[in-house]
Amino acid sequence: MPRSLHKLKMRYILLALLISSSLAACKKDPVPLVEIPKPPSDSNSTPTEVPTLTDPRTPPDLNQFKPNKQSPDLNKPPVPPSGLVSLAEFGFKEYPRALKDNQERSVEPKGDEKSLSVSFFTKDSPSKVADFYSKLIKSNKSKSVTKDTAVVGGITDKGANAFIVASKSKDKTQVTVTATLKKQL
Repeated sequence: MPRSLHKLKMRYILLALLISSSLAACKKDPVPLVEIPKPPSDSNSTPTEVPTLTDPRTPPDLNQFKPNKQSPDLNKPPVPPSGLVSLAEFGFKEYPRALKDNQERSVEPKGDEKSLSVSFFTKDSPSKVADFYSKLIKSNKSKSVTKDTAVVGGITDKGANAFIVASKSKDKTQVTVTATLKKQL
């Protein structure tokens, strides 16, 4: 190897070592994810209460949230638990082949109306689900069915503005029913 090429190679090696050592010297300490409070500046005092650190990914303990017995808004009706949501109030029936372990239900009062949301799975096809709910829609009915999706909309006999979507997902069909009902004055 020629001497000039050897010198050039050595310069690049020294330059690389110099850069890597200076980069290593500039490295900062890692920043902690949780700030640990510093003890008081009094050297005579000892901390009596040391805060416990919890992992921020730990879900909250829901038992600590208790309902307020004296709610300021006593005119607002309580939202029933998921098994007690009245579908009949909105003009619906229970879907006959719904898989019970995957159901979610809620009713929310909003001013002069209530909204219903029901979500469940069934092994029936989206078109079979659409046929069932289509019979419950009495006016302004719209229905659209494809191979993997069915959508039904309209107004039920109780006056609820309803929208039902059934989508094929692997071996099940996911069904979402939403409805809004204006309160009778």
